[in-house]
Amino acid sequence: MAIAKFCKLDLVVHESVRDDVIRDLQKFGCCEIIKVQPSGEDVQELGDLKHLEDKLSEARFAIRFLEPYYEYEGDKIARLLGNKPKVSLNEMAELDSNFDIHKYSAKLRDIERKLSEIRAELSRLKTLEEILIKIKDFPLPLSLLTRGTQYVSGVVAVVPVEQIGVIRTHLEESIKPQEGEFHITKPAEKDKEVYAMATFLKNKEEEIRNIFIANGASIVELDRRLTETPLEELAKIANSREDLNIQEKKLCDLAAEEARSNFAKVQLLHDYYDLIKKKTEALSSGLSTDHATWMQMWVPRVTVDLIKEAISPYGKLVDMEFTDPGEEDEPPVFLVSKKWALPFEPLTKLYGLPEYDAIDPTPLFAPFYFVFFGMCLGDGGYGIVLASLLLYAILKYRPRRDTFKFFTLLFLGGIATILVGLLTGSWFGDMIDSFPIFEAIRDIKNSVKITDVMYNPMPFLGFSLSLGFVQIIFGLFIAFFDNLRRKDYIGAIGDQGGWITFLLGLASYILVRSGMLPSAFSMPSIILSFVGAGILVATQGREKKNIFSKILSGLLSLYSVTSYLGDVLSYSRLLALGLATSAIAMIINTLTLQLSHIPYIGWLLGIVLFVGGHVFSLAVNVLGAFVHSLRLQYVEFFSKFYKAGGRPFNSFNMDARYVEVSEAHDYEALIRSRVFG
Repeated sequence: MAIAKFCKLDLVVHESVRDDVIRDLQKFGCCEIIKVQPSGEDVQELGDLKHLEDKLSEARFAIRFLEPYYEYEGDKIARLLGNKPKVSLNEMAELDSNFDIHKYSAKLRDIERKLSEIRAELSRLKTLEEILIKIKDFPLPLSLLTRGTQYVSGVVAVVPVEQIGVIRTHLEESIKPQEGEFHITKPAEKDKEVYAMATFLKNKEEEIRNIFIANGASIVELDRRLTETPLEELAKIANSREDLNIQEKKLCDLAAEEARSNFAKVQLLHDYYDLIKKKTEALSSGLSTDHATWMQMWVPRVTVDLIKEAISPYGKLVDMEFTDPGEEDEPPVFLVSKKWALPFEPLTKLYGLPEYDAIDPTPLFAPFYFVFFGMCLGDGGYGIVLASLLLYAILKYRPRRDTFKFFTLLFLGGIATILVGLLTGSWFGDMIDSFPIFEAIRDIKNSVKITDVMYNPMPFLGFSLSLGFVQIIFGLFIAFFDNLRRKDYIGAIGDQGGWITFLLGLASYILVRSGMLPSAFSMPSIILSFVGAGILVATQGREKKNIFSKILSGLLSLYSVTSYLGDVLSYSRLLALGLATSAIAMIINTLTLQLSHIPYIGWLLGIVLFVGGHVFSLAVNVLGAFVHSLRLQYVEFFSKFYKAGGRPFNSFNMDARYVEVSEAHDYEALIRSRVFG
């Protein structure tokens, strides 16, 4: 049983116990709520949801504000891998009763507002300072430029360097000595613009502004609060910045203190509100009267007894009815692989879940992926490093669910790589053969080696293609038996049986001709090929209307043998990636030996290159092994039988973002234990 079978639960709960019943179901996590289309709106439930959304919004704000100031304790890697503190529902409820999230978030918003104002002012002062530094040689009070007087106005402009001469000429013509004056700053070596300041009689303001604008300058409106000379204003800005920095530090220290005291509490409250919101949404998904609520859920069949037992204490206040899915229903899909295939489940999910009544490919491709990964990475030294790192991470950090599966998958990939390395004699490339220090173990290494990929790749290529052919035939057999299960006998015999027979006969004949099979198999293989071809010709045009179209379609179908040939040749990538790993490792070893001959520091450079090069090679080739082994499953294998399109099981559970609820069950492990015992 690889895909859990579901049934539909109709649940009617009396108003007095409905919260308790839903909470108990949420703890198990074995139900998926079905949204029942209501005839009207439940005002009370909508009001509860709105209240919870408000609380959640305040908690999210508090987390967002406090997180930059919070210093996490403990192992950061463990936190990234999802290790969470364990708390009970009672602890969460008690905290909620003693902590006013609205009042607290208002306090934090006040701190945030003050910080925003200070930082905005600091930004303004910085911009102003940049301008004042440029015009610091202006000798007059800036009030003449910002406010003017009864008779005098002023203008500040940014002037392109190439226009300085033109603007200077126009200003000299327009502003007589008795009518005002102007100052233009000296450009530095890379300046493209300079500042020009002009003071003049008010009746010339429009004329002066037009001179600047007409010659490509832009008018700058200085802050009217600037009244002293630029140097005096710069001193005032320095004093203001110092005061603002002190205020900012005090507020940041206050925020850091709040984070130390309450960040974990706010996270806990966020999860508590989210859990209650889930429960309220579940209740609002059904139909309610003043006295009862009716709900529908998808439930794995293996957990029916468990749910009955959990609900039995409520007696006649609860009524349950379990029914099988109807033709119009779309049950969810939940994979329940055995332990040995469990690490490969994420790969199936990555491609897409199977349809509810289809085949789970996980246990079918898992052995192939295990072997292919090892062949692609292909180096025993890399396998030891990969397996050791992943085993350490699993034992130390105890990741859960898909993270645990993925780590275990890579650990198994490391084991497969060690086995391939043993058979090919590759240990960090040719390290054992190249470095004299390992001379004592060369005979041991060679005693278990059966082939050398670098110097004799053909056996490895032949094995790769053979594995590919076996997997493709296996995929056709899976589709064959699936059609038999669905009672599509014509499809089983014509679409899969014909190709299986034809391909097996053709492969046998090729092996006979190449001398790998005795000549006695020649005639049986020819007969097998003709039988398979006959089945294909007779069945592949069965949907056509007349006999000639049927025969022609059947004959043309034989051309698809080239597609199967291309699929088999795709497995040559197993050799290509294995060769790439060995070649890169050998290059690193060769360069290491060359560096080691440099006097004094050669040994140090060699160690750095050896370690750094092999770490890089390991990372790159692990990625290649993961992707290309997966591609062979998705493209060459899945295309023969697999139908994706299933809807994932949306568990109604107590999974939380920041904490782990102690009363919650691991629903995946629970369902799997009920399936396999």
